[in-house]
Amino acid sequence: MNSKSNMESVNKVIWTEAAKFTFEEILEFLKFKWGQKQIDDFYFLADKTINRIQENPLQFPIYPDSKNIRRALVHQNVSLFFKIIQENNEIYLMFFFDNRKRPMQFL
Repeated sequence: MNSKSNMESVNKVIWTEAAKFTFEEILEFLKFKWGQKQIDDFYFLADKTINRIQENPLQFPIYPDSKNIRRALVHQNVSLFFKIIQENNEIYLMFFFDNRKRPMQFL
């Protein structure tokens, strides 16, 4: 097995400012509404989803009319939108979105 091909399958993940901000917003909502256990659960789900994206980003569908931005479901109520820059093996986490809100205006 060629070790170089294994390295290429793992992409560098870059958090945009919007991703950091929207992640924190969700954590604040969970803290206000539910408590530490739900915060911990969300951290676990987000980390698991980001690892899946990092290992195989093409498994996630392109969001309609979004110019190659993909959507990963973190939880039934939260999606993570990201963009792949294949030339650099980079993945940009664009933002987290509460699926219960009005349709997206970010894209």
